[in-house]
Amino acid sequence: MLVGSHFAPAQGGVFTSRRVGSVAHALNQAGAVGIGQSSWGPTGFAFAPSQDAAVDFVSAVQQTVEDGIEIRIVKGRNSGAKISSTRLDLVGS
Repeated sequence: MLVGSHFAPAQGGVFTSRRVGSVAHALNQAGAVGIGQSSWGPTGFAFAPSQDAAVDFVSAVQQTVEDGIEIRIVKGRNSGAKISSTRLDLVGS
C-alpha cells in the first residue's frame, strides 16, 4: 500500500478500484502482508505465511467482498525462469 500512496493522485486513491481497496484494507486488518495491486489494478493481492493462514484471511474478509470481486488462494511456482530458443528461417533474408 506504500507504493499506491505515490500513485494516489493519478489513480484517485491508493487503489484504482474502491472495491479492491476495501478488501485490501480488510486483509490488512486480518493480518495479511505484502498487500498491493497489479500495475494499475484491478487485481489486488496479499501474502500469507501458509495455506491455513490464507484460508483464515479469506474467511475474515468474506463479508467485505462485493459483487464482482473474486478471491482466490494461489501459490507461487517457486522455480527459476525457463529460457527457450526458436530459430526462425526468414524467407528472403
